[in-house]
Amino acid sequence: MVPGDPAVLLAGEQADEEFIKRVRSEYGLDRPLYVQYFWFISHVVRGDFGVSIRNREPVIKLLRERFLFTIQLSFSRFSSPVLSG
Repeated sequence: MVPGDPAVLLAGEQADEEFIKRVRSEYGLDRPLYVQYFWFISHVVRGDFGVSIRNREPVIKLLRERFLFTIQLSFSRFSSPVLSG
């Protein structure tokens, strides 16, 4: 749990109340927590991780990019002792 109101954190402390309401609605923060959780789980099961707040890109795209790099790093890490004997 994040301390404070996530909508205010996303909108900025200087944002007016109308903009904060729009942010709440856009991110589903105006719904009860159990509804938000169910919505999240139902989408994750289908492979939809949503859109990154920071990058405004699909999260699955960002995960794929980083996963490829992680696999390359792991392969080089585990293959070097095997090749060196």
